[in-house]
Amino acid sequence: MPDRIEHNRGIARHFDEHSEFWDIVYSRDYLALNPQFRSLFHREQHFFELLADAKRGKVLDLGCGGAHFLIRLAQSGFEEAVGMDISSELIDRARSAVESAGLKGKIELVLGDVEELSRFQEGSFDAVVALGLIEYLQTDELLLKQIHRILRPGGVCVIQTRNAKCLPVTIKSAIKRLVSKPEAVWFRRHDPTRFRRIIEACGFEVVEERFSHYYPLFPLTELPILKRLLADRIPLLAEKAERRPIGGTSKFRASMFIVKFRKTG
Repeated sequence: MPDRIEHNRGIARHFDEHSEFWDIVYSRDYLALNPQFRSLFHREQHFFELLADAKRGKVLDLGCGGAHFLIRLAQSGFEEAVGMDISSELIDRARSAVESAGLKGKIELVLGDVEELSRFQEGSFDAVVALGLIEYLQTDELLLKQIHRILRPGGVCVIQTRNAKCLPVTIKSAIKRLVSKPEAVWFRRHDPTRFRRIIEACGFEVVEERFSHYYPLFPLTELPILKRLLADRIPLLAEKAERRPIGGTSKFRASMFIVKFRKTG
């Protein structure tokens, strides 16, 4: 494993090279029309619900990408919004998006390593969000401790990461390794229970946990003929699972883990 700085530079290069792809994927029309990435839309809805009671002061979006979610945060009533990303290409796209939305004076964009938050003053944010970010970092504690420093007492953070307990993804990943198909970029999956303990050890109170991006009817849907026959049914079942989670089995059937926690004191 390379050292932290070199590792994060590699992540930056990856997202620089794929910035156009992710900019398209996160556009509202694409999310609405493409079932493959519909889960990203649900993820954003979960975040807004979890942020409903957050003070509408200053919010920080870590790993903001092309600023699609950041713009929605700014439009939802936060007085100030800051977005930070390690990819220069995505930050350039974010600037264009912010300007097009007419929010240039309300949104600040920062190019930088999310594990280096010393530029932000202690207790300067009411809310911090990180969608699909922490799994690309080598550890959790460095980021979580810095989030704790920059949050005001009572401030909230919502993080989404990849769920290590998701059986469909675990099985698919094992098959991919067997046929020597490496992932396009390095990432981790988080065990929800262990991640909760790490969050609490960093001085936070866990408020709520959710799961998202379900795999209904797995493993039947991996059979080509059934996958074709059920193509219209699968998205509907996934939507239903998002609205009414499948009891205690959610963590085994959903690939995303979302957790909301609060800085106490």
